[in-house]
Amino acid sequence: MEDLLVEVLLDDGHYYEAILTDVTDTEIVVTFENMLTVMEGRKNLETKNYPFAKARLPPLKDTTGAAPSYAEGQEIEVDCTLFGYYRATIKEILIDGEFFSVQHFNPKYPIVTCYEIVPVDRIRVPNPNPPLTKDDFVKFHINIPTNLRDIAKKYRIHKDFQLRISAAICRFEPESDSLVCISRAKKSRRKAVELIHSHLENLNEGASIIKKLKGIVAERIVLEGIKFGSTPIFKEEFSVVGDLMGPAVEALETNIELARAIEGINDIITVKSDSNHSIQIYGTSDKAVKLARSVFERPKENVDKSGVKSGRSLMQEKTL
Repeated sequence: MEDLLVEVLLDDGHYYEAILTDVTDTEIVVTFENMLTVMEGRKNLETKNYPFAKARLPPLKDTTGAAPSYAEGQEIEVDCTLFGYYRATIKEILIDGEFFSVQHFNPKYPIVTCYEIVPVDRIRVPNPNPPLTKDDFVKFHINIPTNLRDIAKKYRIHKDFQLRISAAICRFEPESDSLVCISRAKKSRRKAVELIHSHLENLNEGASIIKKLKGIVAERIVLEGIKFGSTPIFKEEFSVVGDLMGPAVEALETNIELARAIEGINDIITVKSDSNHSIQIYGTSDKAVKLARSVFERPKENVDKSGVKSGRSLMQEKTL
């Protein structure tokens, strides 16, 4: 997500951190909402357009771990949190470099000089990056077949494909029925051409799974598991007959925890009805889901070869 971060110059002369959502031939489209909101895929984000000349990339993070040194008279940038970064000059170093007296100017009122004392963690050397240009980004569209457009709309369904092509954005655009990819890496277009066939095959498989298994659980598993050659498609389902009360409930919960610890298990769902509890086990292999089912069937003292202690059978099993 760091590839989406930009700094936008607003009318007050301060640079504000923003998150890139789109690019055009002449502008960038950004939101000033926090990164978590964007990552959650919330729709209807408030966005604004700015010309490339009004935006720049954030400075590279210092990986050396060395603390920067500052001197009186040096030009810096001050982090004003809600009010972005503004340019200032160090007038005096205070308390062994823990605080700084800085002078800054308001572009709207150039005759007004402001002074402020700020801690060292709010200042940085000036961002050296130039204004953005169209050439800083690669944007391309990939047509999605009609039968895959519903699943292509789902948030995060393209996350593995996006990582593999080194793209910052990869989302379905209903207006063009295509996958829109935006990247700062020139190689992303070539990688997309190489991998799109496999990705479409995985989308097709995922759509088949959701149609076959139905329901929210199946959809969640597909969304979390769509990767090249690793979509989970295995399921075991059986019933625990009778009313579960007291120790029986605790034993069932213990069995579920033990079964979930088995490698290859995506989720275990219990569905209650008047006469029984249906146990649905989902995983990435037939061996994993069968092993998880055995946790509910074997005597409590048994330990299987995988090292997972099996739970006690609670009630008479009825296979669906």
